[in-house]
Amino acid sequence: MNRIIILLLVALSIFSTLIYINMNYMSSDEEPQEVQKKEEPKVSI
Repeated sequence: MNRIIILLLVALSIFSTLIYINMNYMSSDEEPQEVQKKEEPKVSI
């Protein structure tokens, strides 16, 4: 039983960390795109 509980806790921790990394990765992906869109008009002008 103890091993099952430990495995569940480890699985939950890994799952939560993956979601946290994915959220940060998505937000980091959106930010550079916005910066690039803002830089393009400045360069064209």
